[in-house]
Amino acid sequence: MTPADPAAGDIVIEAETGAFESPFMVVNIEGGQALTSNDFSPGISTYDVVVPEDGFYKFGLRVLAPDVSSDSVYFSVNGEANIKYATGIHTELTDIMYQGASVYQLSKGVHKLVLTNREKITIDKIYFRAQ
Repeated sequence: MTPADPAAGDIVIEAETGAFESPFMVVNIEGGQALTSNDFSPGISTYDVVVPEDGFYKFGLRVLAPDVSSDSVYFSVNGEANIKYATGIHTELTDIMYQGASVYQLSKGVHKLVLTNREKITIDKIYFRAQ
């Protein structure tokens, strides 16, 4: 996992704007709001990701994950199988780009992202970065 500040051209989504179900909920954090969960139940949060041009994109998050029971979530793009995203421990909001093999070839238009709760993680932003 590599910390990565948002880059020019990143697709940035505020995590709390998704259509979410319990245990996900919105909390106030320094500088705004974020999506968090208070238990390990498998709730989901769904997003429409508007891709401005055809290309290859990598997925990332801005997270607060203060311990090993709060540092992972599952994600899926366009109905593909869930991928476990273990961000590592971060006691401050940190931008992390997913370092797995998943680079998505996305066409211009709207795509579906689903986050599925795994642990008590706090997510501030979601990124798709052109490769």
